[in-house]
Amino acid sequence: MIRHYLQTLWWRMINNRVIVTGSLGSLVLGTVCIALLVTYLWQELSTDRFHDRSSDIYLTMIQASPTEKTGTLHIKRFMDFDPSRYPGVEKATTVLKYGKDRMVLESGDQRFTGLGLVVDSNFLEVFNFPMLLGKPTALNSPDAILLTHDFALKKFGNLEVVGKTIEWIGQRNKIYTVAGILADISTNSSIQFDFLVPHHSMYFQGSGGCFLLVNDHFDVRHFEKEITEMAQEQQYFPDPLVRLAAFKDLYFNRNNWDLDFVVSKHGNLKTLYIMAVIAVLVLIISILNLTNLWALQAMNDRKEILIRKVNGAGKMDLIRYQFGKTIPMLLITFIFSCLIYAYCLPAFNKLLNTSFPLQWEVVLPVIAGVLLGITLFAEIYPLMLISRPVLEDSISEQFVSSRSSLPRKFIISLQYTFTIVLLISAIVVTRQLKMMLEKDLGFNYTNVIKTKLIYEEPFEFLSVSNEERQAIWNQRKAQHQMVMHELESSPFIENFAQGVSPFEYWSFINFKPENAAFDYQPVNVIPLQPGYEEVFGFTLTAGQFFAEDTRIHADRKIIINEAARRLWNIQDIKASRILDKGRPGEALEIVGVIQDFNYEHLSTAPQALILYPQYDFEDYFFIRLHQDNRTEGLRSVETLFKKINPSQVFEYTFMEEEVSSLYQNEKRLAGTYIILTIVAFLLSGIGLFIVAMHEVEKRTKEIGIRKVNGAKTIQIITLLNRDFIIWVLLAFVIAIPIVYYSMSKWLENFAYRISLSWWIFILAGIVATAIALITVSWQSWRAATRNPVEVLKYE
Repeated sequence: MIRHYLQTLWWRMINNRVIVTGSLGSLVLGTVCIALLVTYLWQELSTDRFHDRSSDIYLTMIQASPTEKTGTLHIKRFMDFDPSRYPGVEKATTVLKYGKDRMVLESGDQRFTGLGLVVDSNFLEVFNFPMLLGKPTALNSPDAILLTHDFALKKFGNLEVVGKTIEWIGQRNKIYTVAGILADISTNSSIQFDFLVPHHSMYFQGSGGCFLLVNDHFDVRHFEKEITEMAQEQQYFPDPLVRLAAFKDLYFNRNNWDLDFVVSKHGNLKTLYIMAVIAVLVLIISILNLTNLWALQAMNDRKEILIRKVNGAGKMDLIRYQFGKTIPMLLITFIFSCLIYAYCLPAFNKLLNTSFPLQWEVVLPVIAGVLLGITLFAEIYPLMLISRPVLEDSISEQFVSSRSSLPRKFIISLQYTFTIVLLISAIVVTRQLKMMLEKDLGFNYTNVIKTKLIYEEPFEFLSVSNEERQAIWNQRKAQHQMVMHELESSPFIENFAQGVSPFEYWSFINFKPENAAFDYQPVNVIPLQPGYEEVFGFTLTAGQFFAEDTRIHADRKIIINEAARRLWNIQDIKASRILDKGRPGEALEIVGVIQDFNYEHLSTAPQALILYPQYDFEDYFFIRLHQDNRTEGLRSVETLFKKINPSQVFEYTFMEEEVSSLYQNEKRLAGTYIILTIVAFLLSGIGLFIVAMHEVEKRTKEIGIRKVNGAKTIQIITLLNRDFIIWVLLAFVIAIPIVYYSMSKWLENFAYRISLSWWIFILAGIVATAIALITVSWQSWRAATRNPVEVLKYE
């Protein structure tokens, strides 16, 4: 019985090999693409959900006044907060993130940097970061440091590091002992780090945030009200409002919150929605394509089906028959889909800048579910065909009437509608990305590198004498002067300055004009040193830039941009003063105004900005290299770096890379659109090719008669192609309003955006029509050039 079934199945597949091959290709292609998108969506939506009690964790937030940003609140530092006094609060743990440029570690003769978290000793009781070596209570010791598995391997080459000492080189040097190894941090964790150090080991600058672990007895609103009343008693907060943010919602719902001192990763819900829509479009195209192919197969098997009906087969018998043909194909597709998924995953991770691991326990159910879903929906129409009552002309060729091709052509039109939507979307997203990358931002950042040449040395403010402190400062000053001299004398360097990158501005300082009816509000700040404006080519519209002698009372002089001038309605900069909320009683003098430039993502227009003089030896250097001597210039800077820091690795970033990094989200979106548009055309092309082949075979005798009667080859090709092109053009007409509306909505997210020019739609229509013509013309040409005698000799 089984042998007979397999033999019958094999010969059926051989007889329908074109349809079977097309079905396999469509199933594999659609399944792999959708499975990759689904795993990406799953990873994003499951961020931070791996913690056992993620829904019971809250982050304390505060808005100091109605005009200020909501930021994290270190409730333990600013208030006399005792978790045990509040019903429902089980634990409170502090988290303070230190970036790689602030965390310099030393072990033996090796110096390295990493992303560190300063946390309370109960951190691992609130969050589930499993340990490979050591105990979770290790952070109880003020001298303990915990490393992640990957960080330990990268820096030490092995995991035999427990017990080794590591010195933190910073404003306060501190020797830690490695007390344990943590498992690598999951890619779907918003909290990322390379190592943990206990908060009680010494005094740390920065406020960070405080996470609360609560139980069912916790009343969120009552707690917020009580802590707000406590905050009102503090001088730091003029009109505070305390809120608790659910930890599980932080990844997507930033709400203009300042979370950079706590978490390292943020998601984008809009991008996620777009990815979900793309996945649905590919799913629909796959289903429509297979619906057409399997409907054709049902037509080819019509005599066998009708004989089964005549012999008494019921609907359930026919359903079992149909799925009996499909199951072997599904098994083959499942195997190929798993192999291709594993092969494509690294490239997919690179495209979307993710690191989703190959977890078969997740991947296999996803692929099986996608495959089953496509199959069930695609079988609906073929099952309707084979379940129809027996027709009077059941065994005759008239079973397939001229009307039977109408649903198939309509399905092709729907396929091409969604494919054209993807094509136009890909063109729009790519052009918008190109515009943003090439737009003049209002300042010159080409050939400029950002690098740190002088690192902050140990500086025990509380334990050293004034003489020792002065000696350390003089030593660093001499080192800084040597660096300045070397850079000035290099023939490969055009100019240089120190400061903070324009794209890494500070956003946590509040200002307002003196003697004006304005409230304090956060204004972006770029700390810098004289010469910064020359490196980046800022345009002055009033006043002057900072001079070299600005060191005298430097912290009382600022430069603003035109957006700040408009914000505060400043007419005469000489008569205006600006107040810094953090330094009451000190008025800042405006010495100049610069033209607005884009220092943020182009989704926003230039915001108010203050250039603030700051003189720190360890500030980043911004060095403009001569265009023709970039390699030599980089080599000379690296030589200088090694001269000062012989045990460290020279690191630098071109500012072009920083600009490009602002648009990683759009890059991922454009890449996804392009690849899936190609996939959509492949799927639609497979379906169109096989349907065209079937239509040509059905009209073989008609074509032979027309040729005998004098029809030319081009007339036959035109006759066969005309119907398909009409349906593709109909798809184009339907797609235009859909994609115009959706892309217009998407472009509204950008302050600077391209226009939806008419040629974009015409180009998409030409491309879609050309691909359809190429697909069907091969079959049409073969039929038109065939000798009519071969077709009609038996008539």
